[in-house]
This record gives sequence, structure tokens and C-alpha cells, in this order.
Amino acid sequence: IGLARLGVALDMIVGRPDHPFLARLDGPIRVLPVVGEREVLLRDYLRDQSPDVLITGKLADDFAALSARRGLAGGTRIIAAVGTVLSARFAAHRFNPFRTYLEVRRIRAEYGRLDGIAAVSDAVSEDLRRVFLVEQVPLRVLPNPVIPEDLADLALGACPHPWLAPGQ
Repeated sequence: IGLARLGVALDMIVGRPDHPFLARLDGPIRVLPVVGEREVLLRDYLRDQSPDVLITGKLADDFAALSARRGLAGGTRIIAAVGTVLSARFAAHRFNPFRTYLEVRRIRAEYGRLDGIAAVSDAVSEDLRRVFLVEQVPLRVLPNPVIPEDLADLALGACPHPWLAPGQ
């Protein structure tokens, strides 16, 4: 959203075009839903649109974008926006060290093919350097600077999540 406010032409490729967040977008942002296989959609998009930069926001999207770019002419740079400490995800399968080993190895290999990484915090950046050995790829900490104008009002409002409802 911040880039659109600066006049950068943006396309958002989304899995859920009905997500409430998308209703709040302002500026000239084109929303493209993922229909079918993500990697095929990304390959077609990169081939047909030839964007200067593709910014991904989830690990599976990082992998799909890198795979989609393979073999295409053009110079689209792929930047992964990493918003979580990736090594923390291994806690879910801590009893399967072989799976953890394979996942760490895949992230190390794939992230080495990125053109850049934007980490949301120093902790995320340090995790990428220490656990995933990201050394050759430019990595910058870019905390999210976009603050909605109605943040104070939203913070004072009731949270609609059922877990937080009275009597729960």
C-alpha cells in the first residue's frame, strides 16, 4: 500500500480475493486472484507482464516464484519479504529431525537464488543469517512503516474473534 501511495504501479496476486484486507486498499492496485496452480500463474505473469520486481510474502510463494522464473527471459528480481522467524516453524515437527534437515537445506538453497530479502525485524534477519546461512543475498531489515489512519479507533474497538467473546 505504501508503494502505491508513492505512485508505484502495483499488482497483488492473492489466494483470497475476498479477504477483508483487500477492501481497504487505496491507490491504483490491481488485484489478481490465484486461479489454478500458483507456479503456473506466476510463470505466465512473469512472462507476460515482465515486472521489474516481484515481492513475495510467504515461504511457499518464495519457492513458487523462484521456480516460475527459472528458464524465463527477462530480469524480474525476486525479493522475499520475511515476516517470521523461519526456524520457529520447526517446532511443529521437532520429532522428525530428517524433515527439519531437508527443510533447512531447501531454504538455504532456494534463498541463495533470491535477489534480496526484506526482514521485518532484527530477529528475523539474524535467524536467516545464523540458521539458513543467507550471506550472498542482500538482506535488509525494513520494519513495516504503514500505519492505518484509523489505528487508534481500531484499537479501542471490540475484537470480533469468538475466543475473546464474553463467557468464553
